[in-house]
Amino acid sequence: MWSEGSKALMRTAALRAGLIRTANSDALTIILEPEAAALHALDKQAPPLVAEAARA
Repeated sequence: MWSEGSKALMRTAALRAGLIRTANSDALTIILEPEAAALHALDKQAPPLVAEAARA
């Protein structure tokens, strides 16, 4: 679990690296790796191999 201090350090590093424009930017969300993997998998989910109409 990320402590508030760890989140602040990561946010400062992202700001200094130019990844975000302000320290309180909504463009950066700090989450745990399993959550990030799940969100990535959902976002990149392949389309079904069989069309919905063909299943009926």
